[in-house]
Amino acid sequence: MKDISRLMHNSPDEKVISPKTFILSGKIINFMPRRQSKKKFYLTGFLIIAIVIGAYIYSGYASEQGMLEEIGKPIPSSYYSVFSSVSGYYGLPNTSYSSIFYRINGTQFFPNQTFPLTVHHKLLIVYVGAEWCPFCAAERWALVIALSRFGEFSNLHFMMSSPNDVFPNTPTVTFYNSTYTSNYICFQYYEYQNRSHDTLMSVPQNYSSVWKDFHSSIPFIIIGGELVQNGSSVNPGLINGQSWSYVVSQLQGNTQFRQQVIDSANEITAAACSMDGGQPSSVCNEHTIKYLEQLL
Repeated sequence: MKDISRLMHNSPDEKVISPKTFILSGKIINFMPRRQSKKKFYLTGFLIIAIVIGAYIYSGYASEQGMLEEIGKPIPSSYYSVFSSVSGYYGLPNTSYSSIFYRINGTQFFPNQTFPLTVHHKLLIVYVGAEWCPFCAAERWALVIALSRFGEFSNLHFMMSSPNDVFPNTPTVTFYNSTYTSNYICFQYYEYQNRSHDTLMSVPQNYSSVWKDFHSSIPFIIIGGELVQNGSSVNPGLINGQSWSYVVSQLQGNTQFRQQVIDSANEITAAACSMDGGQPSSVCNEHTIKYLEQLL
């Protein structure tokens, strides 16, 4: 009892009745032990933390729902300006570069044709992909940048890869229902399935025969009927789960994603320049592009 009175700093006219009650100047005073005050403090702290976490989770959910609502809507005009700006950057040639293109025997798949394949005297570039595919999602950014050097897109729409695949919800654009205008390139795209794996577009037999020869993997790009890119050299893990505005900011900054997009776009550009007579010269005479052409 002596120790208790010392902790409570009792004065001589105090009399201790119990650890919770003491008499001061004839009045009974109830005392709340300090450890119960701590309990209240901890409970309040836990409540605040729970509220903050709950608000954060809800904010993330609301943000994700907001992005999902954008799927299928046209991208803003400002994005096309970014594509045009970024497409003008080529960077330095990668001396450790090894071409990702396969050279195929075009006559095996396109008999009685003149190579490189053209449509209305424009080099033919064929893309096969799917809206659910995360690797297609990443590679589309590079393809858009590359083709923006030869012409321009319109009517591109927001898209995300499947939420149930690797690299879920990779932000991208879809070529479905888009238009590409160029004096040099004829771009034919086939998004053969949508985000839910439902059939979207049919791949013509002459292209599907080449595609099947590469195990029908995607993304799949044929340039001039002679060069094939099978897969993506852009890592979707750098952008999956992010917003489209985040991707655009990455394209405009000094980032790993931008570098991978530029590298892939340069490969596609070099392949096109090697077959279309080096046009336009403002693109095909770039030092980096001419260097890459030698490695095809």
